[in-house]
Amino acid sequence: MKVDRDRLYSLDELAEALGLSLRTLQRLVYSGELPAVRLGRRLFVAGSSLLDGLPKVETKPKPKRKRGG
Repeated sequence: MKVDRDRLYSLDELAEALGLSLRTLQRLVYSGELPAVRLGRRLFVAGSSLLDGLPKVETKPKPKRKRGG
C-alpha cells in the first residue's frame, strides 16, 4: 500500500489494505496509539500519522568480503 502523507484514510480503507479487522483499528484509535480525526460520525487517519508511527529500521552496511585465500 502506498501511503500519501496528505491524505485521510477511513478505518474501513485501512482495515482492508492492512489486513486488520476494523475492531483492531478502533482499539488502536481509542487507546491513543493511532491518532485519528473525527469528521461527522466517521474516523479518519492522516497518512502522515501512519508514516510517522512506523517503527524506525536501522540498517547496517554490509561487511566487505575478503577475496583470496
